[in-house]
Amino acid sequence: MCTLKTIIEVLSSLTPIFIGLAVVYIAWQQHKTNKHRLKMELFDRRYKVYDAVIVAITKNFDEINYDMYYILHRDVSSARFLFTSKDKELDKKLLAFILKVVSAVHDIVKLRTEEDIPDLTFSQLSDTEEGRQEANDLCENLMTLRKEAIDVFSKYLTLEA
Repeated sequence: MCTLKTIIEVLSSLTPIFIGLAVVYIAWQQHKTNKHRLKMELFDRRYKVYDAVIVAITKNFDEINYDMYYILHRDVSSARFLFTSKDKELDKKLLAFILKVVSAVHDIVKLRTEEDIPDLTFSQLSDTEEGRQEANDLCENLMTLRKEAIDVFSKYLTLEA
C-alpha cells in the first residue's frame, strides 16, 4: 500500500537522479553555446585576414604603400593557424594565395623604394617602355588575384564545420 512515508522515500531516492539530469542538461547547453562561440570567433578572425587581403588587392596601384603592406603583413601573419581543415590541399592553396598577395603588394612597395619615389604613381612609372611593362605586369597580377580571392576563401568563410 502507498503510504505517505513510502512516497517520501521514493521521492527522496529520485531527487539525486533529477538533480543529475538537470546538471547534464545545463552542461550540454553550455557545451553547445561554447561550440557556437568558438565558430563565431574563428569566423571573425578568418574574416579579418580575408578583409586585409581583399583591401590589398582592390586598392589602386597608386594607393599601395609601405604602411598598407605592413598592415597586410600583420593581419595575415596568423593565417597558417586559422585556416586549417581536413583538406590539406585546400589549406596549402589558400596559404599560397595569401603569400602571392603579400608578395604582389611587396613588389609594388619595393619598386617605389628602388625608384626612391615613395609616391610613385602608375602614370609616372608608365613613362618608359620598361616601366610601362612592369606596371602592367604588376596590375595584371593584382587583377588575377582579385578574381581568385573569393574562390579561395569561400570554404573557410562559413559558420558551418
